[in-house]
Amino acid sequence: MVVVLILIVVAALALTIGRRAMQSARFSGSISRAHDLGAMVLTYATDHNGELPVWHDYNQGRYWWQLITEDFSTEGNESELFRSPNHSEFDPELVAMTISYGWNYPVIGRHKGDSGFKEDHVLRLANFDDPGRVLVLCDGARSNSWGYIDGYANVPDPQRYNGRAAGFILDGSVRTLRTPDEFTPDSKWFTPVRELVR
Repeated sequence: MVVVLILIVVAALALTIGRRAMQSARFSGSISRAHDLGAMVLTYATDHNGELPVWHDYNQGRYWWQLITEDFSTEGNESELFRSPNHSEFDPELVAMTISYGWNYPVIGRHKGDSGFKEDHVLRLANFDDPGRVLVLCDGARSNSWGYIDGYANVPDPQRYNGRAAGFILDGSVRTLRTPDEFTPDSKWFTPVRELVR
């Protein structure tokens, strides 16, 4: 009886440790993916005289993930590029609705060619004095996000990585952010350097 009880306790401990290890490995995968996407953002900016991509370029009908991959072949590879490892709702056929990562459009750039605004909301690397304090993209909402994050309703899914989100910072680093704690309207991550003009 004692031996059986010990075996049950050991099995429960092994299962818990195994789950934690798997969760940690998946979050490491998300950190790596956020870094790769961020590197593509910086490559885009380099190729466009320092101009950052925008969440949606209405002139081209393309979103940020399509803009940063314009010089790369992504056919058949969308699940590898835009899916966070623990995001089961991702669908490579519906990337806009289910993309795993969100663009920080209040800060980094919302649009080009949106007739609802007086001017384009395009920013350059030079607009940011302290790139180490600028969140570019991070793990996003569970679904229906259209690939952006903000400090309101479209925040990273807190269930995906137990309250953690991998965030790419403009200085090229990736940080672990707390969700939903760091994703509020008054968060330092959502302070724009240039406001949208309606």
